[in-house]
Amino acid sequence: MALVLSDRVQETTTTAGTGTITLAGAVTGYQSFAVIGNGNTTYYCIAGLGTNEWEVGIGTYSSAGTTLARTTILASSNGGSVVTFSAGSKSVFVTYPAEKSVNLDASNNASALGTPVSFVGTNITGTAAGLTAGAATALATARTIAGVSFNGTANIAIPLDNLSDVVIDTPLVNQLLGYNGINWINTNAPSAGAGAGVVLYNATPVISALGTQSNVSVATLASVPVVTAEQTATGTAAANTILFSAFISGPLNRTVIDSGIWDFSNWIGVDSAAGSNLLTRQVYTSIPFVTGTVTMTGTGTTRTATASAGTPFATAVIDASATNTTASYLQTPAGLYQIIARTSDTVVTINNVPTTYTNETAVAGTVLKKLFGITTPEINNITPDYGLYEVTTTAASYPITAATGVGILGFFVCSHANTITVTYNGTEHNTHVNTPLVNVHNELAGLNGGTSNEYYHSTYLEYTGTGTGVFARATSPTLVTPALGTPTALVGTNITGTATAFTASNVTTNANLTGEVTSVGNAATVSNAAVIAKVLTGYTSGAGTVSATDSILTAIQKLNGNAASSVSSISFASTGLTPATPTTGAVVVAGTLGTGYGGTNIISYTTGDILFASATNVLSKLASTTSGYVLTAGGVGVAPAWAAPAVTEPAYFLATMMG
Repeated sequence: MALVLSDRVQETTTTAGTGTITLAGAVTGYQSFAVIGNGNTTYYCIAGLGTNEWEVGIGTYSSAGTTLARTTILASSNGGSVVTFSAGSKSVFVTYPAEKSVNLDASNNASALGTPVSFVGTNITGTAAGLTAGAATALATARTIAGVSFNGTANIAIPLDNLSDVVIDTPLVNQLLGYNGINWINTNAPSAGAGAGVVLYNATPVISALGTQSNVSVATLASVPVVTAEQTATGTAAANTILFSAFISGPLNRTVIDSGIWDFSNWIGVDSAAGSNLLTRQVYTSIPFVTGTVTMTGTGTTRTATASAGTPFATAVIDASATNTTASYLQTPAGLYQIIARTSDTVVTINNVPTTYTNETAVAGTVLKKLFGITTPEINNITPDYGLYEVTTTAASYPITAATGVGILGFFVCSHANTITVTYNGTEHNTHVNTPLVNVHNELAGLNGGTSNEYYHSTYLEYTGTGTGVFARATSPTLVTPALGTPTALVGTNITGTATAFTASNVTTNANLTGEVTSVGNAATVSNAAVIAKVLTGYTSGAGTVSATDSILTAIQKLNGNAASSVSSISFASTGLTPATPTTGAVVVAGTLGTGYGGTNIISYTTGDILFASATNVLSKLASTTSGYVLTAGGVGVAPAWAAPAVTEPAYFLATMMG
């Protein structure tokens, strides 16, 4: 199938809709589409007669049925989409679409030709990109370039030593020509070190590895370089800024991070020099939890971290932020996580958590708080041809505690999807930072001598006399009595001998006592607390009368024995009677005696009251009533009661007697 164009080709059609059209024959004076050839394609235009409907595209002609398939739509009255033609006659003809045309511009240059399948040119100027060099033609006369013959049929290699001058694009002051593994490029000259402060190296061991529990590897920041095989930290950005490396030291055992110059030496490579590739190294304080542990909860890439004690997430300790180069970080045994939100001094939200992370429970925690950062120049060395990128900054001092360490995090800033690699091996590629931290005295080399006239230095414990072992001269020294003169004031302890010419008012003849017995001058005091807290050593219980000659211990023994032989308690069981003071002194009985023990369980009566059993084992009193009333029985199980005496009527009686 080929694209075929022919002049004066035009037919009509009455086909409606969006499908293949049936051609109705050539218009008078024009050719039919048969000249295109069966199965070939051509540029067509369909225009509705008397309507605004039109369509331009690439069509496929078929001699069977004389049809034209609308294969590709290039332009149309339907905004470039296929047109749904209405009923009626339409004109169909071969055309030359504007977007497929080649024209001369105002400078008589041809417009863009696209990508030709093959091309033979003469005296071509400009820049050739992506051309296949397989058909190169030899030069009529070979030429010499920088001492190397070139005839145009093959590439040549020019040794750098042959070049007398090399031009590099837009060089900056003090830049050098360097090789990045692919090309010769502008590169920066290394700068001088920062001085004799503490040097911290990227080192091993790895504290927590990159994997299911952490998105970033955490390794050691040490005062000696790693000496094992080449180590690397890598990360891939996607037109963004990513955290890809973390190095954390142990406690610095000092109270301040000194101010001064920080000089970072970084051995770096990238997989592509395209776009912008920058490394930002940021310095953090590494602050372990003073008390308590941390526990993670939740799921997904964001979790909740809760401390069990203390205030490890106080606002003065952390900076919560969704920006990874601003936020503080939480380190656990499993990894390092960004703190994006703070709920309280003990609760924060973390992210940059792998979805495969298993929540940790009651583990040690360390908070990393940012101090400052610095960014390298553009990175253009191609891995594994690592280049040295050295940057220097000055920072203020920062107060810390003895348990605080230093953390250095690496962020890759990239405008493309590139991969950065930072390498360190303790020899040539010794990625490190020279810090202004003043060297601790006992960390300095060569302090203790070994030959004549060389000094030895004592440790703090030896200096304060709290160390262990022997610290003395080989030969005991001979002490000479010093002449002290006349002191204006003297405070002495355990002074013996004879004191002469002392003013007695200023002499304290004894030192003040401390402890259970205290004194000021010659006055001693024994506190009550000291006496009453003493243990009665040798105590046994006894009995008898306490006398004035008894010791305190003996008197206590007698009193305790006497108390043991006296009545300690009295009980009336459930009689209803209780002793008011059952252990000492006169025993006074109170209460009422119950009926079960021969009592009435009633404590007061009124003249005329009569006792009666109102229920089984229950006594009640029947109060007196009107004079002349008689006590009447109510029957079995019924309480008695007062009632007026019964009077018999005479008439009733007589009638009864008489029948």
